[in-house]
Amino acid sequence: MAGAESARPAPPVLPWTVRLQVLALGAFCDLSQRRDGTVNRFLFSLADRLTPARPRPNALGVRSADVVVDAHRNLWARVFSTSAGKPEAAPLPVVVYCHGGGFALLSAASAPLDAMCRRFCRELGAVGVSVNYRLAPEHRYSAAYDDCADVLSYLGTAGLPADIGTFSPFLLFSFYSLFSFYSL
Repeated sequence: MAGAESARPAPPVLPWTVRLQVLALGAFCDLSQRRDGTVNRFLFSLADRLTPARPRPNALGVRSADVVVDAHRNLWARVFSTSAGKPEAAPLPVVVYCHGGGFALLSAASAPLDAMCRRFCRELGAVGVSVNYRLAPEHRYSAAYDDCADVLSYLGTAGLPADIGTFSPFLLFSFYSLFSFYSL
């Protein structure tokens, strides 16, 4: 019995293309990192593919639009929806996504993040909102959190674009109160 318990199945073998992609990503990250541990954002931005908002639905049936929240701060959000809003349709939940990147890299227009938000929108049957917040170190701590909270506040007062449809303000405000609780 002891021998049967210690026998583990072999881990899955990664295809050579995935191994090559992981190796290239690791090498690129090593190249873009400076000796003091900071990241060369210019070099990183060369590999960051940006995608525009697409008002026409893509293959998943998801369309997107950019909403300017505060032009002075260059604060905007990309809103994803599955179909044109119908007045008789039930309100949709809203998923607000503040993208990764350590608050120092990437954008709501980055192609991988755009694709992920489109998939969230399609799979969850919800309206997706991806926030393009100000990046560190040019903007000190709490600027990114403040931008995310400002987008939530903006959505609560101005609402979504007219062609998106209705949304559930309870879900939006409950997320906002949770978000503001953790940002204190």
